[in-house]
Amino acid sequence: MPKNCILLVDMPDFRWYKDRFKAMSREERKERVRQFFRRWKDWWTLPDFRQHSMSMEPRERAFPEIPPREEAPEELKSALRFDSDRILAGSTTVFKQISLKVKRHPSWQKDYLAGVDLETLKSSTHLNHRKLPAGADVKLIWELSRWGHLVRLAQEAYILNDRWSMKIAIRQVYHWTRHNSLMNGYNWISALEGGLRLINYCWIDALTLATAANKRLGDISEEVAASLSKLRRHVLPAHVWFVWRYKSFGSSANNHLLGELAGLICALSRWPQLEKWAAPLEEIQSLWEKEVLRQFASDGGNCEQALNYHLFSFELCWQSYLALKQAGRSVSPEVYERLQRAADFFVIVQTRKEPWDYGDSDDAYVTPFWERENEIAEEWVKWMESPENSTCIKFWLGEPPPIAADGKPSCKEIGNGWLYFEETGIAACWQKIWLARWDLSPLGYLETAAHGHLDALHFSLWYKEMAFIIDPGTGAYYGDLRAREYLASWQAHNGPHLLGYNYPERRGPFLWGQTHEKPVFQKETDLCVKGSLQLPAGTVSRQTTMVPEKNAWQIEDFFEPLANTIDAPLAVCWQFAPECRVEKLGERSFKLIRSEGVVLLFTVGESWKEVNLFIPKKYEHFHSSPEELHGLCSPSFRTLQRGPRIELLGDLNLKHSVYIQGE
Repeated sequence: MPKNCILLVDMPDFRWYKDRFKAMSREERKERVRQFFRRWKDWWTLPDFRQHSMSMEPRERAFPEIPPREEAPEELKSALRFDSDRILAGSTTVFKQISLKVKRHPSWQKDYLAGVDLETLKSSTHLNHRKLPAGADVKLIWELSRWGHLVRLAQEAYILNDRWSMKIAIRQVYHWTRHNSLMNGYNWISALEGGLRLINYCWIDALTLATAANKRLGDISEEVAASLSKLRRHVLPAHVWFVWRYKSFGSSANNHLLGELAGLICALSRWPQLEKWAAPLEEIQSLWEKEVLRQFASDGGNCEQALNYHLFSFELCWQSYLALKQAGRSVSPEVYERLQRAADFFVIVQTRKEPWDYGDSDDAYVTPFWERENEIAEEWVKWMESPENSTCIKFWLGEPPPIAADGKPSCKEIGNGWLYFEETGIAACWQKIWLARWDLSPLGYLETAAHGHLDALHFSLWYKEMAFIIDPGTGAYYGDLRAREYLASWQAHNGPHLLGYNYPERRGPFLWGQTHEKPVFQKETDLCVKGSLQLPAGTVSRQTTMVPEKNAWQIEDFFEPLANTIDAPLAVCWQFAPECRVEKLGERSFKLIRSEGVVLLFTVGESWKEVNLFIPKKYEHFHSSPEELHGLCSPSFRTLQRGPRIELLGDLNLKHSVYIQGE
């Protein structure tokens, strides 16, 4: 791997701040400076929320609407029983599959994976969450403080009449407030985290009230009401004030702003008196509707070019919609249709089994509505497509939005199974036992393109519902900069590129120095489509042809340089799923094998000058950084594995092909 593949290793903070400042408009720079000094002032002169005497009782018809426990599906009851036993025993799962051993009263500023406790009373203004000591990751701190596991306990208490789970959920929220005073510590850095806590506290509060009303648990209504009244005063005014005062703006106004506004909408729809600490619900709704239309393209795709954030943002928006509905407010028809389109997009481009996202993915979710945490995406896509197939989400949220207002998808039907979302730049081909997903998108959203990867013209392939050719994933945001840079690079994706070419340049974990244009996509024949990307060095193209009579795909790559001085070769790296086994049949032919004898034949065209096969020595699974980046991929956040990989090098101005055939 060329040295210049990795662009940012231990970059000094001052350079990041300089580059980040450059990406801002003049007005945003002014506002950033104002906000910095505002944080310092606020730290010294915080509002005295304790002296506020307003009632904290929720409105009569409030979000969330809790469904009757008698209608809970059996699979949900079983899942809640299992999860609550695990949580009460001190085991919490984050990022789908990482299990953390957590104390009954957690250390709320501790990275339990790294074993580093960073509890502090320092002002959040003083803290740099991007570089924590001893390899700690702020995402591990924030994840626990989103209270998703406490919502899970509250769900179990309500459905299964468990008084103990209810008490633990209340106690832990109260414990959090005692160890995380406003504007101090790592949990008051991000307004998004405050917004997510507001959403989940609404659920904890509503589920607890519903549990206390169950006479089978005895007459505990007054006791619970008194506990909740006290807890609301500790949680709500401070969070609402903080989220509204420090909501994201400018080049940071991505899913963060949606989450912050969603938290405010949910809280204010349940407790209208909280407007005192923010703004009228009408004003917040207006801002939210504008952001929905900005962040979801007209074809339904999310503008951040990261599939997990598409789902995350959709969930934020759908909970906001339900909260507004409970408050007796309607959303504009345009916004509702945009959410329909967003659901339509996710159903078409996401798989039902073995999903691999594109762009950044931290496997974030908002509220645990699912049955199994390691199948969140699968359950959501089933709910959107056919809610009876995802009964747990249906139980909590009811019916999804209709797929499309006019009954037609918001994408173009190109032919032979190809569906193209033109504005977003994502194409998917559902062809019998194949699913192909092709990235033809811009780099990312707004000036920073924060969650974008260099994945233009990247091609992913599933066969018989098994992933064979994959997107490499994300790794971690802060823990390992080398792995993060690599997994976002051209070299890690299955798209044609110049070897060692570093445009656009990465300037930080969420910052690009430039962006590239959106690739041009066109139909060549009924079976053939083509994508072309214009870069300063030349034009890179990929042509994809379905060969139905052979049950095969032909992929052809080409690079036309703008100058004859370019001596770097054309490169394509085909990354296979870690579960995929590769057998070499000849110098240019390979057998890709998954379980149950599912096989693809992979043949490299004669024009490729170099064909290099990398096979991991053994199944490798990392929770810490691997020393070598070769074959690295990330099936979920904070998890790194290696998979087989074929690297191809060829001359410029020649068309190079590979042939993929199903047995």
